[in-house]
Amino acid sequence: AAYEAGEIEACCWCDQHANDSRVCGPQVSTRGHLATMSAFQNLSIDMKATNVYLNTVPTRQPFDGKQWNEFENANINMAKALGRQGRKGLYVVAGPSVKSA
Repeated sequence: AAYEAGEIEACCWCDQHANDSRVCGPQVSTRGHLATMSAFQNLSIDMKATNVYLNTVPTRQPFDGKQWNEFENANINMAKALGRQGRKGLYVVAGPSVKSA
């Protein structure tokens, strides 16, 4: 059976830093993917496997749906452009984002 993630749970860090609205404002409600689900859309079981702990991070809206989505789409477009040039493979290194909501 493929791994399927459970419900998203808030971290305990905000319990002690509730006044820090930069990170503790909106409720954590989505998962950000490092390797996007769409990159594995040919196989449903592979798409579900992208929900593993090492590939996801708890995120908030609108960051996940806006800034992070723009980052993911840029990576997909770059991979397609390289593919049209006959090149294969794209390494994406993801880390903290300086973009905010």
